[in-house]
Amino acid sequence: MKIILAGISPVDTLIIKNIFKQHNPVSSFEWLSVESTDADALIFLERFLLTPTIENAIHNLPDRAVVGAVRRDSKDCVIPAENGSLKILDLEKTNLEERGDWVNAIIHGEPNAADFKKVLASLSSSAKTIENPPKKTVGVSPASKKRRRLTSTPKEEKEFPGFAILARVRSGRELFLQAENAVIYLSPKERRAWVNHEFDAVPPFDKCRVQNEQRVVNALPNVLNLNQWLWESLWNSSIDCTPYIDPAVAYRLKRWPQPRSMNNRSLPLRIAGAIQRNAASTKQLAEQFTYQEAHIAKFLYTMELVGFVEKKGRVESSGQRQKSGKKGEKLGIFARIRQRLNLGS
Repeated sequence: MKIILAGISPVDTLIIKNIFKQHNPVSSFEWLSVESTDADALIFLERFLLTPTIENAIHNLPDRAVVGAVRRDSKDCVIPAENGSLKILDLEKTNLEERGDWVNAIIHGEPNAADFKKVLASLSSSAKTIENPPKKTVGVSPASKKRRRLTSTPKEEKEFPGFAILARVRSGRELFLQAENAVIYLSPKERRAWVNHEFDAVPPFDKCRVQNEQRVVNALPNVLNLNQWLWESLWNSSIDCTPYIDPAVAYRLKRWPQPRSMNNRSLPLRIAGAIQRNAASTKQLAEQFTYQEAHIAKFLYTMELVGFVEKKGRVESSGQRQKSGKKGEKLGIFARIRQRLNLGS
């Protein structure tokens, strides 16, 4: 049987393939690309129904084919419950028996491609894709939305370039990005970034733009940790982070960065090592190392945005401590003179 899996993450792709093997071990399955036109079945992530990729795949199916879908949670729901022509598998809720019934419906069920093409036309005006989610989310109060903030809380954070992308990731919503030829799918729920670029070629954050046209996730070959990808993208950017950080606030390392590019590796690794045990501020680190203070501020702030460092309060630099020490020394001399002259304290 020839099956297309479209718009499904690599993790869920493996799960679905294993479900087919477990419930029908005697059958052989050939997994086709989304561009194929001679498939016996198409299975896609329900929330991507009205994206051009999935619409084209459905229209290219022969009428003898079976159309099925999977969903992960309620946010994936696009098709009305009363529409029974589509065979849907809820990966979070279904048990072993229900998964077996779904597999049998795909393999032995009545062809529904022709009927579903008609259903698709009627849904196109009302269903919304991931790029246009409902403004109101079931079960989420305005107060809880207010609490969904980045790790960093400086006054200027809402002015930070790309703040909307970071806030969206923090709220748990997936999104596609593009930076020139690089395509990126960010999944906060799975804490993964699926990308088509090389591991050591993470594009700069200020070059990334949200994609309105969804891409097929399983066409993206490489998988990275979401926060590591975000941090390196921020670090590779040309964004000036000095307005967003207090140079006197000390930071301590929570998680090591993993810079993959051979460029700009020295500073992140050396500064991370310096604050692994003892917290330090931008000013203190600038006195300790020969790096520019702006570069140190950028490293600390980008690390803060992804939760790789924690604040430990304001501290004095060595220069400030020397000034306060000299002041104390002078007061000590004056006090001794007053004592010798019996002038009191």
